[in-house]
Amino acid sequence: MVLEMWKRVLLAMASLLFIVAGSFSAVFASGPERPAGYIGSVELGQILDHAHLVDCRSRLEYDVLHMKNAVHIPVATMVREDLERLRAKDPAKAIVFYCNQEDFPKAMDAFVKATKWGYGNIFVYRPGIFNWAKEHPEKVLFFGKILTDGALEQLFVKDHYLAKCLLPSQFVVAARQSGTMVVDIRDMAERHNFPITLANLKHSPIDRLAKLIKSGSRKVMGKKMLIIDSYGAQSQWLQHVFDESGIDYAFLKGGGLAWRQAGLDRFGNHDQGPSR
Repeated sequence: MVLEMWKRVLLAMASLLFIVAGSFSAVFASGPERPAGYIGSVELGQILDHAHLVDCRSRLEYDVLHMKNAVHIPVATMVREDLERLRAKDPAKAIVFYCNQEDFPKAMDAFVKATKWGYGNIFVYRPGIFNWAKEHPEKVLFFGKILTDGALEQLFVKDHYLAKCLLPSQFVVAARQSGTMVVDIRDMAERHNFPITLANLKHSPIDRLAKLIKSGSRKVMGKKMLIIDSYGAQSQWLQHVFDESGIDYAFLKGGGLAWRQAGLDRFGNHDQGPSR
């Protein structure tokens, strides 16, 4: 009861600040521990009823798990008009971007885009959807229904996922074997920043790949599929799709980030650095 009372008090305080100042920005001052625009669970709880929630991830991720009342605007295709339509519904509301977890950059990328377009009263929920789901399952939809205890754990079994992960050096060896198809599900900007070039490598958004697998397309059936994502987080959403299809698969553990940290060049060879 005391906790609920304080939640109501905090929400009332936030609402009052909004009326007086016309923006929540003053509530979330930046500092050495908090970059400007970042908010946590407490702050999000304060403004939840006065914010447009924007899920920046893929459609597959959104369909599986998202915050209640969140709209889906993937950062890779987000344009100014998307936010204009959102603001038109209620100009007074803040815009809060979120993605999977703290070190997943899509929400921050969306924030940067919106800032360049001149938008204010915008924030990034830094902890991400998994953290929010643990803290507020009643405010999260899981396959369109309120999240129940244990549901996420059944979908994302850590040991099962890790068993299908390959270290970068192992991934390169597997990719060079016949009968394999390497699929890079990173977006265009991520591939441009750090390209990976392997034989039989295809580029495909995660949503398109999931549709091909579910439809039993000849483009993917009968091959061992090796998946590259950015940080080893996005590929987890594909695992249940693969398991249901019967396709053999493996993930690059740690994604493209781990590839770089392993000192591999774009072809999977150990980078010797610039020659002298």
